[in-house]
Amino acid sequence: MKLNIGHIFLLIFIMGKCTATAQTIYGVSGQIKTPDANIVENGKCAMAILYYSDYHDVHDELVRQWTVNFNVGFMSRVELGVRLAIFPDRPGDSEFYNVGFDRIVSAKMLILDESEYVPRFAIGMQDMVGTRYHNSTYFVAGKEFRLNHFLSLNMNLGYGTELNELLLDDAKDHHFIGVFGRGGVLLFKKLSFSAEYDARDINMGLIYSVGKWLNFKCLLLKMEHLSGGLSLTFTI
Repeated sequence: MKLNIGHIFLLIFIMGKCTATAQTIYGVSGQIKTPDANIVENGKCAMAILYYSDYHDVHDELVRQWTVNFNVGFMSRVELGVRLAIFPDRPGDSEFYNVGFDRIVSAKMLILDESEYVPRFAIGMQDMVGTRYHNSTYFVAGKEFRLNHFLSLNMNLGYGTELNELLLDDAKDHHFIGVFGRGGVLLFKKLSFSAEYDARDINMGLIYSVGKWLNFKCLLLKMEHLSGGLSLTFTI
């Protein structure tokens, strides 16, 4: 899908930073699909349960899946994420559970924290261990603009590469190769409207936060596939 002026407007203005930690569908800090420059706080864990349709073992085919995601923050600058996926339309190897399974292990490191005039900057590696259908080594910067006590804007801009193939075996497929970005607005520190370009598709999302520990998420992937789930944040 080609970007036009309307899409660019959405990318700049429709993105929020929720009070509770939000996750991408792949299990690292973010809002929809693309990772942002945030990490989970040291000693805390976020857990999410999501249902959606996404690319997997066939490059252009969307596959229904349920996922359970965990991401943990430690040493104040490092985040480790794990995604476990169940594919009800894919046959499995077990005689007891005739569904397909997949796992993703990802990591992200905060390189530069956000200040008044400087954006937050992070580097990450997605799907470095697993079947590696969603592989990417990416660089991402993010900045929040607080306009008043009930309204703030947020922007993230990143670039994904295949650099990890220099160290690991060739991946089966990649995500976020090239420029990706998100933007949005957060109202009353509760309701986030977001949109992103993931270097391939346009996605949108709505997230409602309850306190500092619970998010309810509604997503529109590829601008046509309705998805949803919830995430919890707790101290370990």
